Amino acid sequence: MVPVGKRYVRLAIDYLTLDFGAINSDYLFVNLYGGALGAPWSYDSVDDLVRRTRKKVGFYFTPHMFRHTYSTRLLQAGARIEIVSELLGHADIQTTRSIYGHLNVADLRAELDRVGWLDESVVTL
Repeated sequence: MVPVGKRYVRLAIDYLTLDFGAINSDYLFVNLYGGALGAPWSYDSVDDLVRRTRKKVGFYFTPHMFRHTYSTRLLQAGARIEIVSELLGHADIQTTRSIYGHLNVADLRAELDRVGWLDESVVTL
């Protein structure tokens, strides 16, 4: 399950209506032209689509790279790491922190600025 906004739900409904036609399925990505019509895509179907898309766009990517980008963007936008970890289905938050974070120094500084830690005020001890 993937949480999405209203705009994407609308696009998905249009896709289902226009491309599926009379196919009745509970899945979004289904066989439309071969195999069991309406059955969910197999790993090989997704792999084939990714290979063809890579040729068209001219750079290498994997579906798993989108997962890393998703988690990094959520963290950069201020999402709590516990929430991101849950969305990714990680059993251990350390997996999210160490493997999926991809935060850099600019991200860390932006968070310190956001919470007022670097506000140029004088600190007295």
